[in-house]
Amino acid sequence: MLAVTGVKTKKRILALFIGSTAFLFALVVRVGYLQFIRGPELSAQALEIRTLDVPVLPQRGMICDRNGKELAVSIDTESVYAFPSQVKQPEETARTLSAILGMSYEEVYERITRNTYFVWLKRQVDAETASKVRSLKLSGINLTPEPKRFYPNGTLAAHVLGISGIDNQGLEGIEAEYDADLRGTPGRIVVETDAIGREVPDALHAYEQPKPGKTLFLTIDEILQHVAERELDRAMLETKAKGGTVILMDPRNGEILALAIKPDFDPNHYDKYPNENRRISAISDTYPPGSTFKPVTAAAALEEGVTSTKDRFFCGGSINVPGATLHCWVPEGHGSQSFDEVIMNSCNVGFITMGLRLGAEKFYKYLEAFGFTEPTGIDLPGEGIGILPDKSDVKPVDVAVMSFGQTLTVTPMQLIRAIGAIANGGILVQPHLLKEMRDQDGTVVRRWQGSERRAISAGTAAELRRSMELVVQKGTGRQAFVEGYKLAGKTGTSNKVIGGTIATGKYVASFVGFAPSDDPRIVGLVILDEPQGAYYGGQIAAPLFSRVMADVLRYLEVPARPDIRKPVQPWETPVKPDANGVERLMEIEVPSILFDDVETARRKVVSLGLTLTIEGSGSYIVSQVPAAGALVASGTTVIAKLGEPPVSPGKVIVPNLKGRTMKEAMQLLGERKLTMEAEGSGIAVRQEPEPGTAVPAGSSIRVWFEYPKE
Repeated sequence: MLAVTGVKTKKRILALFIGSTAFLFALVVRVGYLQFIRGPELSAQALEIRTLDVPVLPQRGMICDRNGKELAVSIDTESVYAFPSQVKQPEETARTLSAILGMSYEEVYERITRNTYFVWLKRQVDAETASKVRSLKLSGINLTPEPKRFYPNGTLAAHVLGISGIDNQGLEGIEAEYDADLRGTPGRIVVETDAIGREVPDALHAYEQPKPGKTLFLTIDEILQHVAERELDRAMLETKAKGGTVILMDPRNGEILALAIKPDFDPNHYDKYPNENRRISAISDTYPPGSTFKPVTAAAALEEGVTSTKDRFFCGGSINVPGATLHCWVPEGHGSQSFDEVIMNSCNVGFITMGLRLGAEKFYKYLEAFGFTEPTGIDLPGEGIGILPDKSDVKPVDVAVMSFGQTLTVTPMQLIRAIGAIANGGILVQPHLLKEMRDQDGTVVRRWQGSERRAISAGTAAELRRSMELVVQKGTGRQAFVEGYKLAGKTGTSNKVIGGTIATGKYVASFVGFAPSDDPRIVGLVILDEPQGAYYGGQIAAPLFSRVMADVLRYLEVPARPDIRKPVQPWETPVKPDANGVERLMEIEVPSILFDDVETARRKVVSLGLTLTIEGSGSYIVSQVPAAGALVASGTTVIAKLGEPPVSPGKVIVPNLKGRTMKEAMQLLGERKLTMEAEGSGIAVRQEPEPGTAVPAGSSIRVWFEYPKE
């Protein structure tokens, strides 16, 4: 019996030993598995549980102009954050912080009591606020460095630069287009905590350095951008236009040297402006180009051989096409004209004739060749393309109307690209804003590589350049002339189309051109949207183009030529021949200065090489000797007598506008709280009411303008 019991006991001990051994072996295997196989993974998980990460945003890359002048930079600020689990006395903490951070008590309290390990309280605070928060040494409340985007020039080139958000992300413009390059690589601050989220003293604290973004060098020239925006502001003030655009481009490579859009905004405070102010209308909005499109029609007709520069055209004021009678902008017509005169006079009938000779198939061939069927590819977000009638549905009347720039629509960038091809010997280039990209040590990591293609032959382009010179010298674009330089261009006036229909009384005035016309360095487009009063491109857009180009050409150090002189004004007769036809004496036609103020009269007289003597007292000139229209030698003295014409309360005296340009007349009337109703183009030759008439303030003065007779 005892023997049996002993055997059983031994078996039990053996089983227990085997079981214990197996258990220990399994335990060792499990420990080994956890330690060696899953060890790194579990260690990482444990570290993640007991550490808190605070993101550190990198410095966003700078944006500079072509000469390295800073247009967008990042400045150092600090942001306030909280670890809610570490905040003691949340009520008191919220009360204290709300006063410093300019936030409500409820908002701060809600954030610092959230069931989360990390929360932002206020981003990008100023140095004084950061110092106050730091001095409090509140538990669970900390600060971290954070860059803030800053645009040192305010509104300058705002549409080009765009805006960036508080999380270092590009939202619009170049900031959005090259966001991946500008953004950089974020860093972080790592803090080790205990089981309930409290920071462990002398424990793990790590800082991963963020990597800043790349620096962009744009094609924009800060100086030329200033010029474009300054002159556009002036033109909008004079014309009371709703909006405006100025684009300057190098036609040889597509570099955009200036892109000004009004109204604008300050990207430092973009939330204080209407959202529509940030629209990059130069690339996103379309409009009927009007007569600025006509060089494209002429180029296509020359290139296809359906028209030559030796052809003559007849304009009787209208032309019949299948389905409609279309009119020229001059009701009585231009009569018989050469090819150059059609362009110089911007004759609708002449261009309709060219368009009909081309036909739909060939016309659309050149719409494609000049890039009107595609985006330009400029490196800005949100680019659109113009609207063209479907080629399969186009009738002769559609081609006729499109030939002088109506029915179809284009973006301003598409148009300047197309005219740039004429300036560039027929080569169509891709417009762009990035010149090059550099990393932090200054190494160039990318240069712009654009595309180009031939739109028309070099010979056709040369013919068009010569013809477009005449527009500025003798035609509708005379007011675009710049002393000492050859310019070529084209005026444009078009009805606005809103909701698919022509908006009565709303116009777009424009001028597109390039200089010097014999070796183009710059192509420019100016647009004034919904100007009040005068609205023809030759009246208000051409002078804007002239002022911009005068400064641009001097800045680019293009030498002026003394043989290129401003066209003679209608009241000037520089040389008078004698009875034998021999030119002997310079004579000048005395201008009328009746009812001018002294300053205006002196400026008008002295500009012609005459002198002025004032007699009497008063606000206006009431008589003059010699009389207006008299021919006198250079240096002759004009004697003017001052007085006060009788005027009732609430009325003003109508000034003398004869001989003034459209711009000068508008300015003079505006100073007297009068408005202008303009007829024609060129120089003022007649007005109603007559000078010296007393009219109620706010009255409209009708003024007739004509170009000097050739």
